[in-house]
Amino acid sequence: MILKSYILEKSVNDLSNYKTSLFYGENEGLKKNFRDLIKKSKKEAEIINLFQEEIIKDESKLFIELNNPSLFSSKKIFFIQEASEKIYKIVEKILAQDIYDCRINIFCSNLDKKSKLRNLFEKDEKLSITPCYIDNSQTLNYHIRNKLKNLDGLTPEIINLIINNSSSKREVVDNEIDKILVYFKNKKIETENLKQLLNIKFDSVFEELRDAIFVGNLSKIDGLISETQFLNENNQYYINQLYQRINKLSEILEANKEIKNIEESVESVKPKVFWKDKPQFVSQAKKVNLNILKEIMEDVSDTELMMKKNSYIKNDILVKKLIVTIGTKISNYA
Repeated sequence: MILKSYILEKSVNDLSNYKTSLFYGENEGLKKNFRDLIKKSKKEAEIINLFQEEIIKDESKLFIELNNPSLFSSKKIFFIQEASEKIYKIVEKILAQDIYDCRINIFCSNLDKKSKLRNLFEKDEKLSITPCYIDNSQTLNYHIRNKLKNLDGLTPEIINLIINNSSSKREVVDNEIDKILVYFKNKKIETENLKQLLNIKFDSVFEELRDAIFVGNLSKIDGLISETQFLNENNQYYINQLYQRINKLSEILEANKEIKNIEESVESVKPKVFWKDKPQFVSQAKKVNLNILKEIMEDVSDTELMMKKNSYIKNDILVKKLIVTIGTKISNYA
């Protein structure tokens, strides 16, 4: 049985209707939210965390835990982490047993449509499966509003700041939310204090460079690169800025499939584009298409991975090379 994540977040107790539940997808933050919600809803239960690899090495460890009553509680909640298709046969063995006082929750990365594990959970009404897709600005907006609803001073602009500063990643958003809940517990959220709390950086030179990149203005890119000081502590910020612009342009172009008007498509996306930035977004959206943006996203992701894995490579060189690569691709397409 397929359960929608946004519905399940509101009523996680619905999982009690299913023998075993599976969560899959790239959204690690959302999967963590579900683990926390399950723990909170079953405070009286004993929580047992296991990883797929340790289960595969020694299946008996899992089945002993499943069949032995808890010494501390009347119920057991199992979290099987980092699972994949490899666990399919073990899941079949679990389901063949009569287990009354245990609830099993399996957390996987992506499972394609041909996955036997995914098909098993989708087709059996006694089992539940919840896709955990990557958040968009709308789902993050709702998530932040819900988490911070009891604080004074929450505005669309502040929500937008939190989303932008997190590269639209839920696990980062949740870390920021934890800080905000502590710092602004008994006082109004103010933008300047929030910027300091979240260490939000603003670099006008790089913003100008970013705008030149996404219209493929190679001569301007060349000049601005020489004016920009690429400090090691800022390189991740630059990567995040590129991610954010690619994501926003992708949303605009997706909207434009139906609207058929770039200016109106820019107006339609949420969170709304600031009025002063609208001309830039219109110009950039006219210079690219979804395929180019997907290719550029892969370039940014590859560069970020290289920065993290190879400490001996100068990150500023990687960032500069990435900027020239993106600008050139857009220039050639335009």
